[in-house]
Amino acid sequence: MDKTTFKQEISDYTARGGKFAFAFGDIHLPAVYHEAVNMLGVKMPAHEVFVPVDYSRDLGDNLDVLMNKLLEKYPQLSD
Repeated sequence: MDKTTFKQEISDYTARGGKFAFAFGDIHLPAVYHEAVNMLGVKMPAHEVFVPVDYSRDLGDNLDVLMNKLLEKYPQLSD
């Protein structure tokens, strides 16, 4: 997979009605793809949690890495 394919995967996912966000109960946190620096991130009140995109993995796998990092920084989200 390359950057273009990754961007297309995001477009296809959202076109099918997928939400490019994490939901924890009533809390919805949009994920953001920062193409210029090859990062996926989630804006939090204090700062942004981000991970580098691994183009050898698909969108779902990259989002899993981001979710794990988010839960590592904010374990209270899993309560």
